[in-house]
Amino acid sequence: MHRASNQHSNLSLAGPLVIWLMPQLVMLGACAGGFIWNRIQPHPADRLTLHLVVSAQIIVLFLLFPILVDRWRKAALIAASSGPFWLISMILAGIGWPATFSAAGYILFWMVALRLVMVHLGRPSWTLHACTISSVWLGIGPLLWYLRAETGLSADLSSWSPLTAAMGLIEHPFHLVPLAVPLAVCLMAGVIFLIRRRSIS
Repeated sequence: MHRASNQHSNLSLAGPLVIWLMPQLVMLGACAGGFIWNRIQPHPADRLTLHLVVSAQIIVLFLLFPILVDRWRKAALIAASSGPFWLISMILAGIGWPATFSAAGYILFWMVALRLVMVHLGRPSWTLHACTISSVWLGIGPLLWYLRAETGLSADLSSWSPLTAAMGLIEHPFHLVPLAVPLAVCLMAGVIFLIRRRSIS
């Protein structure tokens, strides 16, 4: 019985881990080969490696967090598996440690925040609502960035969404003042709800 439960646990970890790693492997392969990105943008493909890998991580995390961070053990495994991708991306892109640590820390903080959110999503309908909100929020930043660029205004990367915020952290490491506001709110709300839930039970 114990062996069967271990096998079931390993299978439940394998699926989300594959979902998490595949987009990052695709991005690394595309940038390392250079046969795709060199045709659609003027800069060398490998210079965008960290940007694309971090983008893939943010997108997958926010769209599929109910199956990626529904348990602390799974969240820790997924976080640990991201380390080699950050290191390889940093080497290929020729970007220093500050930018890599800044973007990696941002993603890790969001893993913790979304895990705290998952603690309180007891009903499937609540989980669906949370996924919808995170998906909309994920798209707000790129949409506003595009609209500002089309209207001729400054199109600097901003903290309107986690995706553009992560890109901004790669360009300007550790500029966390505007980025820390939504993150701190989520973390504080999660901790408060967690304490309340434990005290009630």
